Amino acid sequence: MSSPTSNVVTPRVFVPSNTVDYGPYYADTVQRHPLGHYIDLDGGSRFRYVYVGTGGLQSEFFCCFAACKSLRYAAAPAQVAGAGVAGSRTVTFTVHTDDGPAAGLFVADSPYLIGGRIVIGNGGSQHPETRTITGNTATTSSGGSMTVTLNYPLTASVTAATTGIEANLNPYSYVTSGNVTQSGYVWFIGLPAVTCDAGVYTWVQTRGGPTWATSDNNTCNSAGDRRIFIQNNGSVISGDDITGDVSIQQCAGDAVDMSSSGASNAPFIMLHME
Repeated sequence: MSSPTSNVVTPRVFVPSNTVDYGPYYADTVQRHPLGHYIDLDGGSRFRYVYVGTGGLQSEFFCCFAACKSLRYAAAPAQVAGAGVAGSRTVTFTVHTDDGPAAGLFVADSPYLIGGRIVIGNGGSQHPETRTITGNTATTSSGGSMTVTLNYPLTASVTAATTGIEANLNPYSYVTSGNVTQSGYVWFIGLPAVTCDAGVYTWVQTRGGPTWATSDNNTCNSAGDRRIFIQNNGSVISGDDITGDVSIQQCAGDAVDMSSSGASNAPFIMLHME
């Protein structure tokens, strides 16, 4: 296995991985890496580290980030001392009472926020700056103000009551099975490396392969029909069998194994999800 690299800045110190090398094919109750941390295996397969939400994951169904919406757009509140000025790496913004998984309540350095993205200045006639969240203060009641730490400083100052601010929770912080969620309004992240219960940490494959997923038994059964898409329940279908506008479906990748006229393949999929 190649040396892992991380795209998430985090203040935490994590427990070393197991002495037995299962690669990404394990799940446990101890958080060992930042959420969203990735490893690339020989051959080009990439896996992302996630926390598993309600219903657990099944390795044959794609999983999604469906439990939490973005922290809603609001004009910037009054900034705490030193925050929101050009050159600062902190900004204060408003959390609403139904934001996040706990109705606006967030602990300090919340795993739901670290690794998430925040845009400052996305209102009318403003010039947005997008940063990664690396820390946050706790909210003491449902909703209210929170100050977050950014991975890089601001280049323009925030104007209270004018500058728009909106944040996105870390999409790897609460992942559910498409077979449980069954919604047409979610982003599918990838294919779970293992089947596991809720409340554990595990890995999800986002690219490379080939790997296998549950299909409708009609994949790639016509000439040129190689592109694989994800259905609402996390199973897959090839483009020629989609009813409606194929251009709006989320693509998983391409089928690698050979098929024939009227005959489905496995399918073995080369994932192209990032």
